This record gives sequence, structure tokens and C-alpha cells, in this order.
Amino acid sequence: MFGDNINRSNLQKVLGDLEDSPPEKQLKIQKEKTGIETEALLAAYEICLRAKPSVHHPGNNSNSEANEFCLEQIIKSGTTEISAQLISQFAQAMVAYDGQDYFEYVTGIFLNMLIKTSYKQGNNNFKLDLRQASPINYLGDRLSGAKRRRLNVTVDGNIGYNCWDNSVYCTTKIHGNTADTFAHKAGFSSFSVAGNLGNECFDRVLGLKINIGGKTGKYLGQYADQCTITVNSPPGWRFGAGATNTKFMSRSAKTIKYIKQYAGMGCTFYILEGKKEKFVGRK
Repeated sequence: MFGDNINRSNLQKVLGDLEDSPPEKQLKIQKEKTGIETEALLAAYEICLRAKPSVHHPGNNSNSEANEFCLEQIIKSGTTEISAQLISQFAQAMVAYDGQDYFEYVTGIFLNMLIKTSYKQGNNNFKLDLRQASPINYLGDRLSGAKRRRLNVTVDGNIGYNCWDNSVYCTTKIHGNTADTFAHKAGFSSFSVAGNLGNECFDRVLGLKINIGGKTGKYLGQYADQCTITVNSPPGWRFGAGATNTKFMSRSAKTIKYIKQYAGMGCTFYILEGKKEKFVGRK
């Protein structure tokens, strides 16, 4: 039967922790309500995991069918108010389902629908602790904020493939590693990745501010336009190939020299010296 392999004891512990609260009466009531809502969302999430495989087929780049299916289940759950706190608690509880078929794919889509719905309700500054979960795919796919109200998400842990593709007006912090094709065709956003990046990340992006803490795979930042990219480790093969009108910064002169040979017209290059930016060239 579906769900027999779910770590029920861990799930009950997480839900129990969510219901624990300080003595203040109002906060206790809110905690109890949030625990009930978390269980309702978990029930909806389980339906999505059990759905027919075609719903989860990753070949559909827009994920439109999966998006609609997950959103429908969220609505049917009766959870009308989806706070940033509720999403954080759901992200901790859903780890009990890790190992189920389609976990990495469905979880990303379901979280996206929660975040989009919550953002439309006026919430922001979402925090996801995914350190105990397998890397989730499609997280952040097509998230869209507004020019004067960026959609802010912080992730603790590693994430999977195709995350934050086609996103716009987002501020995203990843305290971990990313797999391949991260933030493909993203626009007018800020990304900070503390760990390593896979191949073909930040491909064909526009107007991004990017800070990379770890190592990078192949083809990072190819065809980027009007971006600012700070790299703190040796770059991967053909880093910045074909980029235009983009500012590259590093503390290593060797790194800047390497990037410069592949970058395109209008790019500028800076060496970081403390808090100062030293201009060292233009193409």
C-alpha cells in the first residue's frame, strides 16, 4: 500500500514539535492551527505523490499539468491562508516521504504552488530547511515576484535539477549546492549560492546579480546579458562564454584572465581587493 515506507515516527515527531508552543495563549492557539493545516497539506501532497505518472513527467518544461494538479489539491485541502511559517513547517514534515516515487519532482512543484499562493496573499521571505531531504528538482521554477516587491526565498541544503528556471524578480539564497541548469533564463533577480554549482547554470539570463561561493561546472553564465557575477573559486570550463554587457568580479587575477577569453562584447572585469573593486579591463 502507498505510504507503507513513510517514516511515520519521524512524521509524528515533526508534527508534535509543530504543536508545541510557549505559554502565551494566543501563540499556542496559532501553533495548534498551524499543526492542523500542516496535516491537511500533507494529505494533499500525498495525493499528488500517488497521482498518475503522466502528471509528473519532467519532459514538459512548463510543468503546467503538474502545477495545476498540485494547486487543485492545495485548494481542496481547505487551507485558505498559507503563511511563510506554514510552508517552512510543511517543508520539514514532508521529509518523511523521502524515498517515495517522484518525491524529488513532486515536492518541488508542490512547494512552488504553496509559495506562489502565499506570495499572492501578501506573504514573503520564505525559508526552507531541506538539509534532511534528497535534492529536490524544479524548486523555484517560474517563480515570479514584482519589481518593487521581490520574491525572497532562502534554502538551507542542497537542491536538484532545473531549479529557479525562468524565474523573475526573485532574491534567492542557497546555503548548499545546486545540480545542473540552475536559474536557466532567469531575469532581474539576485542569487547567492554558498556551495557548488552544476553544469549550464545561469544560462541565457538577463539582469541578474550573482554571487558564487563554491566551485562551478561547465558553461556557467553563457550568453548572460547585463549581469553582475562574482566568483570566489576557480571557474569551470568556458565560464561566461558569449556573455555580453556583464560585470565579472573575482579576487583572483588568474580567474579574471580565464573568463575574459570567453566573455563577449561590453563585458567589464574587476579584481576585488578588500571592499574595493579594481577595474582591470573591458571587451
